Amino acid sequence: MNFVPENLLDKLNKQNKSFIVAYGNEPVLINSIKKDLSRSCKELNIEKQSIVYDLKISIDEMKSKFQNESLFSQKTLIEITFSNGKISTDVKKFLESISSKINNDIFIIYFVNPTKEFLKTAWYTKFIENCMTISAQEPSPSEIRTAIKQRAIFYKINIDEEGLEILTNMSLGNLLFAENEIKKLSLLFKEDLIKVKDLVHQLSNGSKFDGFQLLELCINGERDKTLLAIKNLQQEAIYPIMINGIFAWFFRALIKLKYSPNSVSNSSFQKLRIFGNSKKLASKALLKLNVNEIERSLKKIKEIDFISKGLQEGDAWFELNAFCFRISRIMSKK
Repeated sequence: MNFVPENLLDKLNKQNKSFIVAYGNEPVLINSIKKDLSRSCKELNIEKQSIVYDLKISIDEMKSKFQNESLFSQKTLIEITFSNGKISTDVKKFLESISSKINNDIFIIYFVNPTKEFLKTAWYTKFIENCMTISAQEPSPSEIRTAIKQRAIFYKINIDEEGLEILTNMSLGNLLFAENEIKKLSLLFKEDLIKVKDLVHQLSNGSKFDGFQLLELCINGERDKTLLAIKNLQQEAIYPIMINGIFAWFFRALIKLKYSPNSVSNSSFQKLRIFGNSKKLASKALLKLNVNEIERSLKKIKEIDFISKGLQEGDAWFELNAFCFRISRIMSKK
């Protein structure tokens, strides 16, 4: 899937079509689509008309908005937004009829909150046969890393695989969060290589300690410094869910390595995108933590995640504090 919509009007023209359909409401993708279309309209001197549909709008009202009254352009980009799947029969027939022929004008249809059922309806399936379709839905867990990588390339930031993995895990599946961080990184580093240490420092808002350092203190069994780091992070209003994301990434990798039928090697770490200091910490944890301890840790990490998201009652900072201290205590004794 493409998470960087670009040159959409050029692609539409090559397909000999005049309709674009975008479905979903992921803000980064919707904004990217609109920016790309606005840029092309400006370059090609195309006027823009916008319609937000509701059931009160009649066919005649819609048609009246399609009239291009500009003295300076020959084409109009007509943007129609449907906020839900409730569309009158007359409007459906009208859209179907104009999408089946080549129009002088260009249409971009946004189905903002389409249900799975709507996307499978006979009308929608037939309608998009003559349209260029674009998904603007939230990336799935298996797609989020690809989405972040494509957005990073788009903004020309130079980040290695380990850094990309950390950014992916700290985003916790939220492309908008990742997009904002990528924009910030592009301004700070331009096209220079972003080292993991610098990346984590920026993601932690310049805190004296960061999530990666906290993980390192835990695995090295430095109990006093672990408590100091957590206190500092809490005082600086770092979101616990961001810190928890680093531990989730690390312990998920550990359990995969523990259950691997093959002996752990450099290629094992590479497949899980664990490099540099992270590899040293993982090797140390594999020697000192057994399967039960790692699984128990993952269960606690999931609990902290639910608390942070408001899906479970509790104090996320208290639970994170207790979890980190337990890990550092275990590592210091072995």
